Amino acid sequence: MLRQVISLYFLLFIWNLIIPSCYSSVSCPSCSINGTVADCRYGVLKWTKFPDVNCLPEGVLEVNLQFQNLNDLQMPHYAFNLEYLFLDTNQISSIKSGTFYEWNPNNNLSYLSLTGNKLQIIDKFMFYGLNELDTLALDANSIERLPAQVFYFVPNLKVLTLCNNKISNIDPSAFDRLHALEILDLSHNLLATRIAFMEPLTGLLLANLSYNHLAVIDADAFRTQTQLSSLFMSGNSIHTIEDNAFTSMQQLQHLYLDENELRRWSVHAFAGLVSLLNMNLSGNPLTELQGPLLPAESALHVQYLSACNMPLLDRLSADVFAGMDNLILIL
Repeated sequence: MLRQVISLYFLLFIWNLIIPSCYSSVSCPSCSINGTVADCRYGVLKWTKFPDVNCLPEGVLEVNLQFQNLNDLQMPHYAFNLEYLFLDTNQISSIKSGTFYEWNPNNNLSYLSLTGNKLQIIDKFMFYGLNELDTLALDANSIERLPAQVFYFVPNLKVLTLCNNKISNIDPSAFDRLHALEILDLSHNLLATRIAFMEPLTGLLLANLSYNHLAVIDADAFRTQTQLSSLFMSGNSIHTIEDNAFTSMQQLQHLYLDENELRRWSVHAFAGLVSLLNMNLSGNPLTELQGPLLPAESALHVQYLSACNMPLLDRLSADVFAGMDNLILIL
């Protein structure tokens, strides 16, 4: 019996050496620390304020506080720099301006996720001090608008996701300084006005504007998106594509315009798409099509075309697919 007890204590001693403990004054029954990661998910503690985890072992770079009950993000000052912070699925409804700067004026945070909270209003000083931030996830909140220069203090962002909010208004200068942004997700919002907010995003590679209420793609909408390779605009109310709307998008390979209200368009609407490989036009009530579906320079490289559930599909003439010499599949 004594030997068993000694063996048990020895195992516990070895366990504590391998898996560092959280030495916080707060009891941490739900936390586990594995190398550089502190995982404190699922709300066993039911914290309402950001816990004082300054006591975490040196070298921790990632803290996961998903599924807690946090509603206050007044953070204590940290003696070390986190790089990843997950605050998803909490009760956070506001973040005081300068919070992250007060937390650590020299922080190296590169990934911040606030998905699934209750944020309604964001302003540019909310992100003050996050100069190194690479990815910002604000999905599934209740944000209604993006004000002027709201992301001014996160100029190095590469990924910005804002899907499943209530955004109906974006100031034309909201994305100023985000020249390095590569991925933007604004799907499942309430955008209905013309697209006038994309101009600063000159480095964008993928844009998802699906499932909004957009009605018109005008000739200036994507004038500066010369590097864009994928554009998703499914499930809007688009009825008009102006001529030369995509002229500057010579790198675009994937274009999704399915489930819109397109009844007709000019062949010049898709001029300039010289790299297009994949195009989805399914579920549009097309009633009129004059000439080829795409201009010759746009049709040349197309391999996959989806045009199902279109009333006119069975009455299209053969020249509609003219120039699509590399077409592999029509769905």
